[in-house]
Amino acid sequence: MKRNILSQLSEIAVMKEALKKEYTISIPYGYPVYDLIIDRNGELLKIQIKTFFWDNSKKRWIVNLNKPTTHKGYKKGEIDYFACYRENPYLLLVLKVENYQNRRSLTITEQIKSDNW
Repeated sequence: MKRNILSQLSEIAVMKEALKKEYTISIPYGYPVYDLIIDRNGELLKIQIKTFFWDNSKKRWIVNLNKPTTHKGYKKGEIDYFACYRENPYLLLVLKVENYQNRRSLTITEQIKSDNW
C-alpha cells in the first residue's frame, strides 16, 4: 500500500480513538507541523500522527519521529503528542513529545508504554 494512503488511514484511526474518548477534533488548514488538534476538556493538544512500518532487513516495526519535509526532529512547543499507529496487528501508542524530544525513531521491541491523552 502507498505510504500516503497508510498515513491517511493512521489519521482516521487516531481520530476514531479520540472520538471514543469523546474528545473534539479539529483539523488544521495550511501547513502546520501537527496533523490535528484534540480538545481534551478545554485543553488543546497538538497531535502529530506517525505510522509504524516494517523494516524487513532488521525484522522489526519502526516509526520515524522526524518531520517528513526536513527529516529533522520537532522543536519544543511545535507538537504535544505523537500518536503512533500500526494497523495489523493493531497498535496505537500515544507519546508525550517531551519524553521523546531527541529521538529520531522508535522500535516496537523497546518497552514503551502509551501515555494518557
